[in-house]
Amino acid sequence: MRKDQHICQAMGVTLLNYHNCRENYFARWCSHYAESRALPMRDLLRSEALHAWFCDQWRRKVELPFYMDHHEYMEAGLQDFGNFQDLFLMYAEEIDPYFPKPILEAIANRYKLRSQL
Repeated sequence: MRKDQHICQAMGVTLLNYHNCRENYFARWCSHYAESRALPMRDLLRSEALHAWFCDQWRRKVELPFYMDHHEYMEAGLQDFGNFQDLFLMYAEEIDPYFPKPILEAIANRYKLRSQL
């Protein structure tokens, strides 16, 4: 079983719910950086490079640490959905301070070029 499947089972959610959770965090993350760096949120949300970066960070900073810290409980079939969900959301916040400067600069440059036309 893959890590995301173990996590879904532990939290009592479907894989679709899990992926929607990640996408909601991506949108929230984009909103923060759109405001703090004066970038168009739509461009951030549509950026395939930014989304790929975020998904990679999700695997590294959320999925893997959560799984490593709690895999014994998950594999033992412990059913405590609410606590696993609460714990998982704390891990998800670990991505907040990270951003890919080159990707954000490329998006900003494209926006500036469009604005000048």
